[in-house]
Amino acid sequence: MNNLCRSYNYNTTLCQLSDSDHLEHPSDLVDKPGAVYLAAENACSSKPCDPPKKCFPLFTNPMSYECLDCMPGDLCNAQGCKYVYWQPVKENHTLENHVIDQIQGVTRSSCQARCFMNNLCRSYNYNTTPCQLSDSDHLEHPSDLVDKPGAVYLAAENACSSKPCDPPKKCFPLFTNPMSYECLDCMPGDLCNDAISTFGKLQSLRAVKRMLAAVLCKNAEKVIRCPQGTAIHVTSALFGRDTKNLCGWTLFAFSCGTVDNVLGKMREVCEGKQQCSLPEEAYHLYFGIDPCPGKSKYVRVLYMCT
Repeated sequence: MNNLCRSYNYNTTLCQLSDSDHLEHPSDLVDKPGAVYLAAENACSSKPCDPPKKCFPLFTNPMSYECLDCMPGDLCNAQGCKYVYWQPVKENHTLENHVIDQIQGVTRSSCQARCFMNNLCRSYNYNTTPCQLSDSDHLEHPSDLVDKPGAVYLAAENACSSKPCDPPKKCFPLFTNPMSYECLDCMPGDLCNDAISTFGKLQSLRAVKRMLAAVLCKNAEKVIRCPQGTAIHVTSALFGRDTKNLCGWTLFAFSCGTVDNVLGKMREVCEGKQQCSLPEEAYHLYFGIDPCPGKSKYVRVLYMCT
């Protein structure tokens, strides 16, 4: 169930999962009376990747692997460095039904750091004894935010709060900016791994046709990037608003559609490039029309890195 695990130690009281094995690190296999060690067959044992890339076994067969710049759990992904912007603290509240990890005996600042370092974490609960990391938040599941005296709840800004993916796909926030995400068939840690439905594919620089999304707000970074060695292919674009949760969310949901030439304009500035940005002028001036005057709008682009 742990896609990082390649071997384990067991000795009646303790089960230890390891992300390597005795073939890759023979000097680390030591005598320990009463203990049992068992390793899975995997292609990374032969050290097939040239440093600094790291080997990630896919386990679709014993010889399948990917050479990654950034391993699952590292503070990076194929789109760039990880940034987390925290929403206001909600005191005396806790989020139920979405806890993925619980750590005892840590401070609140350490709890927040644990959430930052866990790429699945989108919010956390803290109340002096347990630190609970969650893979969702109160915006996506408002009924799961409940009263709890003395507890503190804090969520990270992320694009998945607005439920942008059509079921059965699942939303995975990339945290390169608050509006970046991917719609995946298989989430990290799920029991699936078909060489393009693994967490490794998020980090890989190989030319996998995977859909990415960028939401460009009025006063936020207006840059779209692909990894070095790949190029942007824009598949669709919207200028307007179709949800209340993005880019200065509104009290009531409304839709103001889009304009016809948005896709063509985005392809003019982005198609075939490793990165691109929109002009600094107002979006409605650049696209030639304002689909809903007086309303907060954004540009949403779906693209692939090929």
